[in-house]
Amino acid sequence: RGLGDVYKRQGLSSQQLDKLRSLGYVGSSTAHSRGVIVPSGAADPKDKQGVYQMISSSSQDVAAGRYIQAVPVLERVLQVEPNMRMAWSMLGRCYFQLDRFDPAKRAFQEILKKQPQNLDAQFYVAACDYRQKNWVASEAGFKKLLQQDRSFAAAHLYLGFLYQAEGDKGSALARFQRVLELEPENEDAHAK
Repeated sequence: RGLGDVYKRQGLSSQQLDKLRSLGYVGSSTAHSRGVIVPSGAADPKDKQGVYQMISSSSQDVAAGRYIQAVPVLERVLQVEPNMRMAWSMLGRCYFQLDRFDPAKRAFQEILKKQPQNLDAQFYVAACDYRQKNWVASEAGFKKLLQQDRSFAAAHLYLGFLYQAEGDKGSALARFQRVLELEPENEDAHAK
């Protein structure tokens, strides 16, 4: 079927379909086909409009810093779609911003169950450990992440914070300098 046929049949605009595609509900076109490829067993987009609306609403809340309002909406999304990585990530970030590090860490661990190499989730798990003063786990988490991506500036920054908290000024300074090599405008690294 052509892309136009899919739009007409579902009653969706091209913008709505793009949003659903980005959430993993609709396959994308390939170079060999002008139509939309819908994987076997994929959800019907018209059945997921409620989830799309909740994600859209919570995205706006998160962007505006309204984390408290976004949390219950994201929790409802995850009741319906427990494997939606985007919702887990947004929920984890909300909890992190609200200084609720146990539920934040659990949210990112949910992502790591299916995507153990997800660097963003690895970072937040280690950052939660840092915020809870679990220095050993935090250091191990940041170092593991940096073995996979040496240019992950936020991991270097947090290691600098960690070493400073432990009184290792030389190691802290080296990390802050590395951050500035990667991100010359990083205000936190300049301040440290």
